[in-house]
Amino acid sequence: MCKYSKMAVAFIDILGTTARNSFKEKYAVHEIFHKVFKEEEKRQYNHQGYSTRKVWRFSDCVYIAYFHESEDKCCDEIKLLAGLLENLPISILQLYNKGYLVRGGVAVGDGYFDDNGFFGPVFEKASNFDAKNHPPFIFINNDLARKLQKRIYDAHSKCCIPELMNIIPPVEYCENLPASVVNTSDFPYSIVNVFHSIKKHCDVIWGIGAGDEVFENIKGECDKNFNISNDAAEKWNAFAKYLRSKEDNIKELLSSSAVGIKLR
Repeated sequence: MCKYSKMAVAFIDILGTTARNSFKEKYAVHEIFHKVFKEEEKRQYNHQGYSTRKVWRFSDCVYIAYFHESEDKCCDEIKLLAGLLENLPISILQLYNKGYLVRGGVAVGDGYFDDNGFFGPVFEKASNFDAKNHPPFIFINNDLARKLQKRIYDAHSKCCIPELMNIIPPVEYCENLPASVVNTSDFPYSIVNVFHSIKKHCDVIWGIGAGDEVFENIKGECDKNFNISNDAAEKWNAFAKYLRSKEDNIKELLSSSAVGIKLR
């Protein structure tokens, strides 16, 4: 009998497609977006042995779901979430590196899919974060963020990893960000901080350059993209303010001996 399964789901929407008017510009968005998430579909990194991943790509948005292949396994939603958040930054950092911003959400809950498609509350919750007035970040419910943070601290209570989380945590409460970046009265959520793994993913996986080179390139993309359109400039401005607020932390992480925080 068909029924819901527990899943961790991300919905990601690439921004700026409508502001790019020429065929060449729109094709560039189409090409890089689908290239990056085709790689996401194939990637076998840190989730095998516990969960299975499924990716659905559309025009300029994507759903990524982590779930148990076997119904016999006891579901641990936070572990599913951790698997998602260990892999997702690889794709998002590549898009930033090419000059594209994203917005979206992450959720856990009930979902269903078959050969015809997918549906369920978890997909709806993840995509509900993608509202036009939202700044260019990947949002997550505060309660879910707290559960993930507690799991990390508990798992690493006897080593120095929790100290690294004070540099760049994998999820961050909006209330801790500058008001110029996120108005917490409008966004009582947390954000997924993909830069927590920039050193690990750039140095170990990509082979495209060191993390500090990628970070400097992303900052350069902020400078280049202010004048696409008023709407796009506003989003890049918010993202640039966020980067500036985290620059010292990111540089500290890049200069440390650690390659990143293990989420599980």
